[in-house]
Amino acid sequence: RLPCPATSTSAGYESPGGGGNCTSWHGFVPAASLGIQGATNNDGLLVDAWNNPLRYTVDNSNTGSGRAFTSTNGLRDYFSSNTISGDTLLRVCDSNSCTGDIKSSTSPVVIVSMGANWATYTSNNELENAGEGGASDGGYEIANDSDFVDTEYNEASYDDMIYWLSPHVLFNKMISAGQLP
Repeated sequence: RLPCPATSTSAGYESPGGGGNCTSWHGFVPAASLGIQGATNNDGLLVDAWNNPLRYTVDNSNTGSGRAFTSTNGLRDYFSSNTISGDTLLRVCDSNSCTGDIKSSTSPVVIVSMGANWATYTSNNELENAGEGGASDGGYEIANDSDFVDTEYNEASYDDMIYWLSPHVLFNKMISAGQLP
C-alpha cells in the first residue's frame, strides 16, 4: 500500500500510522515512515533545496477502510477489479484550468516541490499546486483538489517541480514484490 501523507504535527510519519483512512489526502512526504533520509525542518518534514516541505497527495478513491491505495488490501482489491483506463484519479495538467494537455489523469500519488518562490505563488499555475483557496496545515499551504500543474519552467512565473506515479508502475512494483495479484 501507499502511505498516508504526513501532517504538520506528525514529525514526518504518515497519519494515521498504518494507513487506511488518512487524516488528510493532501499533506507532506511521510519520510520518517518510509525511512527516507534528508534535510528536515523543525516539524520533522522532509524539505526541498529551498527548505520548504515536500508536498504529497495520495488519491482517496473508495471510502472507509477499503481505501484503494492506502489500506492493506485496498490496493490488491483495486487492481483486481479495475482497468484503470476509465478511472480518474489525481490529474497532472499543463495549466491550472486542466482543459489543455492532461499529462496524467490516473496518478495514485503526486509529489510537489514549490520551488524557490514557494512563498509568493507568482502565477495561477503555481497557485493550483499550492492549494488555491487557502488550504493549509500548520501554516503550510497544501493542495485542496485533485488537479496539479506541470508546465514549462519560467523564472518569473513557474518553478514548481511535480512528480507523479503511474498506476502501471505501481502495479508492476507490487507484482515484483510478490504482493499482487
